[in-house]
Amino acid sequence: MSGFWHLTADEDNSPLGGVMEFRADGTYIGYDRACKPLGELGYHVHRGNIYVTSEIPGKGPIAVVFHPNPDRSKLTFTSSRTRNNAIYERVPGNKCIARN
Repeated sequence: MSGFWHLTADEDNSPLGGVMEFRADGTYIGYDRACKPLGELGYHVHRGNIYVTSEIPGKGPIAVVFHPNPDRSKLTFTSSRTRNNAIYERVPGNKCIARN
């Protein structure tokens, strides 16, 4: 699942076009709309789902789960708060790399 993924649909109406990267070494990087890296986190795959885990200081870990479709061209994230889906699609390259 390594590579770059762009937000292409969101039932919560978030602005589209966000970018995230899964690296082969188990690290994840999200980029804001201005292509500023939002930090590096770890991820792992369990039973086909991708778990990105961040540590909230003084609280504990939170995992965001992405579920790939059968041909692994899309990832679905379901919000635990709203129960709505966001869809990310794999794209070659990343518009943000040239800016960083």
